[in-house]
Amino acid sequence: MNSPMDKISQNTSTTPPPALVRALLHALRPLIRLLLSYGVTYPYLANQLKTLYLNVATHEFQLIARTHGGRVQIAR
Repeated sequence: MNSPMDKISQNTSTTPPPALVRALLHALRPLIRLLLSYGVTYPYLANQLKTLYLNVATHEFQLIARTHGGRVQIAR
């Protein structure tokens, strides 16, 4: 059974497949519209997404987050 982590491990490119990007953008459009209607700014959203991304990477995928000069690097 393939898990999302298997796909991450197999994909050595830092660019996700175009079909995934298209699906993501399509799925996010209504959410972005809702957030804008509530006055949520891009910097606020970007900060929240960064926090969520690191949380999922470290807890759900059990990846190790290392800090290098103020930057966090995710390693498997």
